[in-house]
Amino acid sequence: MKKLIGTIFMLLCTLNITGQTYEDIAAMAIDSVNAGNYAAAEKLLKKAIIDNPNDSRNAMLFSNLGNILWTMNKKEDALAAYTSALNSVPLSVPILLQRGKLYIELGEYQKARTDFGNILDVNPNNEEALFFNGYLLAEDNKYKEAEETYKKLLELNPEYKEANISLVLLYNKEKKFEEAIKLLSSLITKYPDDNDILMARANTEFEMKHYDLALADLENIEETNSSNPDIYILRGNIYREKELYKEAISEYEKAISLGVSRELLKENIESCKKNK
Repeated sequence: MKKLIGTIFMLLCTLNITGQTYEDIAAMAIDSVNAGNYAAAEKLLKKAIIDNPNDSRNAMLFSNLGNILWTMNKKEDALAAYTSALNSVPLSVPILLQRGKLYIELGEYQKARTDFGNILDVNPNNEEALFFNGYLLAEDNKYKEAEETYKKLLELNPEYKEANISLVLLYNKEKKFEEAIKLLSSLITKYPDDNDILMARANTEFEMKHYDLALADLENIEETNSSNPDIYILRGNIYREKELYKEAISEYEKAISLGVSRELLKENIESCKKNK
């Protein structure tokens, strides 16, 4: 957010908006963002763009507007703002990254692939683009290509934690449990109390049907981060496999209470109710 504020300040301080000084507009934008009043910041940026329709710097204003709209959960409007920005600067890597990530959130995977692909055409070693490209390949069941992508990324940056975890989860999908355990052992040594890595290990233990070990890891995670819904989804899955259907439903309901879509767990819950 500091980066966003700084960009708004620099740009708005150079825009000539009728009836207001540059400093007034910049101060209003910064105050609105700092106060969490994104609606006011949205209006301010739109005013700057409308009052200066031909200003070449509007691309950055549209980009910042997209960030604000996404924060406000106006995802389609944010997408339109990023697209407006890219109409002026089609190969802007930061804006392509933002739009690509938003496309993933909206489930528009093919469009996300295009954005990340355009980034990699410009910079084949862009770490974020490689990471999300690996994710999309895995979602498309292109496991070999996804594995190669994650490994390339980890050659560039061995400490990229999310890429390491994603590779573990990919190994799980491929049933390459020996590779998953080897990588997890290395990660646990480096980050012994990291909940994300413990969750990855619990997922591997679940896939290997080592349910008691997975439950122990989930209990440890819950002690320090009880608001993580993934704990309860995985524990529900374990209870379902153990035919503890009432307990499984309770875990799924806990995950829903923490913000998980009921639709996402509907099939699991109905399966448990049929067998209860």
